[in-house]
Amino acid sequence: MKRLAVTLVMVLITAGTSARAQDLPTTETTHLDLTPYLHPGTPIRISGHSLRRVGGYVVGVQDNTILVGNEKGVAADGAKSIKLATVDTLWTRGNWFWPGVALGGSAGALVGGAACVFGGEDECKVFPVAIATGLAIGAAVGTARKIWKQRFVRRDGGPVPTIGPWNQR
Repeated sequence: MKRLAVTLVMVLITAGTSARAQDLPTTETTHLDLTPYLHPGTPIRISGHSLRRVGGYVVGVQDNTILVGNEKGVAADGAKSIKLATVDTLWTRGNWFWPGVALGGSAGALVGGAACVFGGEDECKVFPVAIATGLAIGAAVGTARKIWKQRFVRRDGGPVPTIGPWNQR
C-alpha cells in the first residue's frame, strides 16, 4: 500500500510539469504556427521591439496580423492590428488546473497515508477518500487561479510566427 501511494504521488507531480517545455520552439524551428493559441475571445498579451506589452482579446487574424480588442466581442474595425513580424513574445490566459490537481492529489495521498499508518486499523478506508478529496480541492483551486502561459518567445534569429488556417471556435 505504501509503495502504491509513493508511485501515485510521483506520477501526479510529474504529470503537471512535463507539458510546459513543449510549447516553446526549438533552435531548429524557422516558423511557428500560433493558430492553436489564437481563437476569437482569447485573452492575450503581446510584446515586441517596436511595441510595449499590449493586452486584450483576440478579435481576428488577417494576413499575418492579429486584431486585438480591449473587450471581448469587439468588432474587427475597432480592434488594434499588430503585425506578427513585430511580435517577440505571446502569452495566453489560462488556469492552474493540472498543477492544482497534482498538488491536491499529492496532499491527499500524504494525509491519507499518514492516517493509515498512524490510525492503527487493519483496513485503511480513509486513503482513497483522502486522495479523492485532495484531487477535488486541487482541481477547484487550480481552476480558480488564473495565470499567463507563455506560448511564443523569439530570440535573436529565432522563428518567425505564422498563422495557419484561422481557427473559428
